[in-house]
Parts: sequence; C-alpha cells; structure tokens
Amino acid sequence: MHMDVRGRDPEAPRGERYAVPDATWRALLRVVHDAGYNVPTEWTDRTGAGLADPDECRRLADRLEGFLATHADNLFVWASDPVRVDQLRKGEDYEGEGPPPYRVTRDEVHAFIDFLRRSGGFAIH
Repeated sequence: MHMDVRGRDPEAPRGERYAVPDATWRALLRVVHDAGYNVPTEWTDRTGAGLADPDECRRLADRLEGFLATHADNLFVWASDPVRVDQLRKGEDYEGEGPPPYRVTRDEVHAFIDFLRRSGGFAIH
C-alpha cells in the first residue's frame, strides 16, 4: 500500500502529490520526529490529516534540511534489531524474522522537502 500525500494549494507540479510505500512513509515520519517535529498520530492514517498552513510546511521543510545538514547518512533505517540496521546501512539484504526495518533514503527526504515547499499545505490519503 502507498501513502498518498496531496498538496492543498500547490504552486508547482512537484507540490501536487507525494506518494511512497507505507514502510517508507513510516521511516520518513521517524526522520521528521528525529528532526525535532512533533508528529501527530493522525499522520499514520489516510484520514485527510496533514498541515493546512503553507508557512508551517516551509518551517517543517527547513527543519528537515537542518536535520540532513547534520547527518551524512544516505539511508535512514529504524528497527528493533541493531544488527539488521547495520546490515542495511552496508547495503546488505534484510534477513531475519519479524517485520523488516523501515528505511528511507536521503533522496526521498529531499523529495518530501521539495513537496512541502510547493504544496501549499497537505492532506494524507
């Protein structure tokens, strides 16, 4: 399944839609959280929640850019098992029981930042 994030008042085509697999969206929300943003629980659902204020979207984009400026990783991974996280960061395939770790690339974070700057607010569907 995919999370479909739609711009409320897009100023450019890149602000119209941001869609990623659910697992990538969860990892992206973790990056948003680790960047110091209080992620509403509603952002994990497809209920139309999001940000209505374009200025708040730009502030979130700024916060994410600040996070990326202080983290050199090209892949952000979260899981309960640190060994698996290390394997993924080294480019190895996921092996193990249980749910796979969540991961998002630096490029995917940049794409979300670009979307935020052009979306005029967003709603998650």
